[in-house]
Amino acid sequence: MKPLLLLLALSLIANALLIATRAKPPHVVDISPLQATSTTDASEKPSRPAQSSPPYDGPYAEAWKKLAAGDASIVSRLRDAGWPEDVVRDIVLAAVQDAFRDRFLAFWQHDATPDEYWRNSSLSRSESIERRRANHALNQEMHARIKALLGPDFVPERNWEALGFANLPPAKAEAIRLIDEDYRELTSEVEHYDYDTAILLPEDRETLAYLAKERVADITAILSPSEFLEYEIRHSPAARMLRSSLAGFRPTEEEFRAIFPLQKAALERAGLAGSPQSSDENERLRAAQSEMDEAVKALLTPERYDDYVRAKDYDYTRLIALTERLQLPPAAANAAHAVKTDVEKRARALRPVPGPDAAKNFAAARAALAAETQHRLVEILGERGLEAYKANGAYWLNNLAPNSAR
Repeated sequence: MKPLLLLLALSLIANALLIATRAKPPHVVDISPLQATSTTDASEKPSRPAQSSPPYDGPYAEAWKKLAAGDASIVSRLRDAGWPEDVVRDIVLAAVQDAFRDRFLAFWQHDATPDEYWRNSSLSRSESIERRRANHALNQEMHARIKALLGPDFVPERNWEALGFANLPPAKAEAIRLIDEDYRELTSEVEHYDYDTAILLPEDRETLAYLAKERVADITAILSPSEFLEYEIRHSPAARMLRSSLAGFRPTEEEFRAIFPLQKAALERAGLAGSPQSSDENERLRAAQSEMDEAVKALLTPERYDDYVRAKDYDYTRLIALTERLQLPPAAANAAHAVKTDVEKRARALRPVPGPDAAKNFAAARAALAAETQHRLVEILGERGLEAYKANGAYWLNNLAPNSAR
């Protein structure tokens, strides 16, 4: 399968070419910037061939080639003619990515062996590292050409990053993006892409910790203290971990900001730069999280702290996922979990009453509790929801049934 980057690039080529060849906006009538280098009738609409077709040879082919090769005069003429900046940007991106297309295809098809279907296509670690470095260099070369055409203020539009960097000045956002890109590349060389076969040695973990520390140092050198806090609360490992663990808690922004420093401190106490990678690291993090929970208790109201504790219950996270999948209201997960809490408490309180039919009566009491539980859960989740719940982690329900019924 081709890398996501390549697929996005090829998709953007096709989309941007459509933009490049569409009718000019009403307020712009001058198409001479592209006509100037073409001998084809200007009334003819240019078209873009499919990815497998020869290079574009429409009426503006000469201008397209110059633009793809990095001729900034084409950009200047488009701007002078009044083309909107977003359209100019799309044309430049399409032209440059078109110029790099064959190199990307050749790069990723290098190890394609469709006839040898029985072979594992994954690369050896050393070859994989070299290939990733070459791919990274090719991306940097393409990005540099785009930046040279559009100017130093050009920032790639990456939705998943643009939203997080919206609070930063564009120049700083671009600097952070480049730092992240470099450290992702360095980290990937240590972690290896094939996680199923990757082996992390102690020195690899030390290297990853060092890279994480250096990345933070590089970012803090660019941002002010207040900007760095806003960056951390959106992009740091502590923020990602906290968002994941609080999914069922549904914190307000104020609650998240109040808890975030505690999560960051917990990671630091555990000596971790991110998610734990070993049983020893898991143990250290659990101890640190226990201290964190006590601190969180002092921050929240009793009711919200109960919500916080419940959100860490694995069964509750499964109920959240189930109710979202079935498009049930959020209150349904809370109600179903309340049934679980109540029933488990009552089940623990059940005791056989001495007598000749003690075992029989005890089994009957448990069966009655199980039937009541099923009825209550059906009222909340529906028959279909209950069956899906049983198949996706509701192990506690099995414990209600008498031994003979299992």
